[in-house]
Amino acid sequence: MMKLLRQNLVLKCISLFLALGLWLYVMNEQNPSITDTVTVSLSVINAPDGYQIHHDSDSVKLHIKAPRSLFAAVDNSDFKAYVDLNNAEEGTQSLPVHVQIPSGFELVSSSPEKVSFTIDKIIQKQVPVDLILSGKPADGIVVANVKQSADTITVEGPRSQVNAVRRAVGYIGLDNNKDDFTV
Repeated sequence: MMKLLRQNLVLKCISLFLALGLWLYVMNEQNPSITDTVTVSLSVINAPDGYQIHHDSDSVKLHIKAPRSLFAAVDNSDFKAYVDLNNAEEGTQSLPVHVQIPSGFELVSSSPEKVSFTIDKIIQKQVPVDLILSGKPADGIVVANVKQSADTITVEGPRSQVNAVRRAVGYIGLDNNKDDFTV
């Protein structure tokens, strides 16, 4: 058996290298690696309840590389991009984008790699209500009294916006009214 292996050893080695070279050439020519760009929607996971969340990007561009045959077998829904808000805190922060790609694909780059998030707690606050009369009543008529049903109202929304509210204003148009009325 050893004699058979050693016989024509040089030719056998040359044949092996030629076969290997031919196989590599055919694999690269028939199924070359290509690079493509896929745009996917950005998902948000583990978003806390009771918060308003804003982010500056709704999609992510993925630059991917794979053999041509793999591109024919997938579509955009097979690629995922998401941001995990599990440990996010209230305020503005940049969080990394996580990417999931099918097996056999290589992620060359993603854009953006981080997304800016503003996380604002939803709160309630009592604010005073002021009524302002506009217009004029009919000739010979004067407004004797205005009765409010409530002196305060509850404002609800993101903390950054609710904290900016100092009062609520209601405008009542008189526009030539002659009789008592309720608005």
